[in-house]
Amino acid sequence: MMLLQETGKKEPDRRKNAPVLNYNLFRYRRAISELHGKLSAFAVSDKFFHEYELALCEYFEWRDIVIEDEDFSEDLFQGENEISRFLAWYSLYFLTEEYKKTFPELFAAIKRKKLTPLEKEILEGFRHNPLGLFEVQKVIPGRGMYLKELFEGEVRFVHESAAAKHVCKWDILYAGLAGARGVYFLSDFGMIVIPPRLKSIVEKGIYSIYRVQRKNSRELRHFLRFRSAEVFAFIQNVIEDYESYHIKNAEGDPLLYSTLHYRIEDLPSFLEIIGGTSIFVQDHVEYGGPPENSTEEANIARAEYIWVKKEGKKSRSCENSTQGLILIEEGRLRARCNSRFRAEKLKAILAGVFGKTLAYECTIFEDQQFIMPDGPAPLIDEGLLECEEFRDILKEILARHYESWAEQKIPAIGNISPREAVKSPQGKLRVNDLLKELENRDERARRRGIKIADLMAFPADRIRKKLEL
Repeated sequence: MMLLQETGKKEPDRRKNAPVLNYNLFRYRRAISELHGKLSAFAVSDKFFHEYELALCEYFEWRDIVIEDEDFSEDLFQGENEISRFLAWYSLYFLTEEYKKTFPELFAAIKRKKLTPLEKEILEGFRHNPLGLFEVQKVIPGRGMYLKELFEGEVRFVHESAAAKHVCKWDILYAGLAGARGVYFLSDFGMIVIPPRLKSIVEKGIYSIYRVQRKNSRELRHFLRFRSAEVFAFIQNVIEDYESYHIKNAEGDPLLYSTLHYRIEDLPSFLEIIGGTSIFVQDHVEYGGPPENSTEEANIARAEYIWVKKEGKKSRSCENSTQGLILIEEGRLRARCNSRFRAEKLKAILAGVFGKTLAYECTIFEDQQFIMPDGPAPLIDEGLLECEEFRDILKEILARHYESWAEQKIPAIGNISPREAVKSPQGKLRVNDLLKELENRDERARRRGIKIADLMAFPADRIRKKLEL
């Protein structure tokens, strides 16, 4: 220390860049955790055994399981996680039959003289914050996330550093909040993460249930509080249906939107060949001015073909006959289909039918969320990414693909282009939801450490600006 004084140097203050610890956060979190424990013991006490049995019946009734008293077994639950979530739902959100109150309300009424002001505020918060649906607006690593109530629009910051590791922007969460003095945490119920693409299905489903119950519920928040068992089961059923069905196309193949990119080396020969095939049916064609030294057949600015089964006929509405779409434009070909198997099959067909008139460049899979980390081979050999020339080619292909994306027909929004879709309020909503889904997919790819995630990231903000969303 004397040396520092003699040389005029100041001792560095290592506390300057240290994170600031908020004592109130620890105090509130501890109070909430202790109350959760007290409420669990209170709810499963002998006094409320009848309510516990009713909760079990109500829980399983909405899952199409009817149980009798003597038939109940914990084997009906699908593991310890479901048991824990049921107990959290029961002790925090179940509406008792005899008292018409939840256990936090009963506990507050019975123990009111022994509770601190902070505990009373936390218990009162459960009444105002039933299980609900939230959209993740932003994730702050190491701290928490901004959540927007899906139906009412209120945005709150939730202090959950652990949960922030598992969610991405635009995820939909079914969760309960606990808090005090304007500070919020997730309740013991935790959260159920819902993929963004299920947002409209969940919204429509809950609104349809609410319309039936509107006479008994003054507002949607009231409905979510009094019908939590039904909504909880509905959310789980939607996710289970999605996981068991959504990743399959009509042929049972894993769903993976794929685009094959080719350069057309001999356009006249290519057009002559495709005009004589039965598996590629012309759907739309646009002619341009006649180029020099070219036949009339080659004077095509843009053409679309439908890849159909040999025994099928062209049909936009029949997935079983339509296998994919072919787009010819500016001397290039893009072939789209909805599974890896179809992409490989189409690649073989194009090579066999058109030979040297086409030069294959690459295949882009647009739905990476279905590629499991330990599953199929990576979308692109990551060793190739070390080659600067390959990266430049890939960047050029992606730039062209994204530049024309707003004008391309997208199956997810009704097989019309985003440019056309945004002309209507409903179409604008669909396009915006699709952009959120693509952003969510890219963030998940980054979280998994996929090397090409940044390279292939979809330019959602640029598209929003282009479409004036």
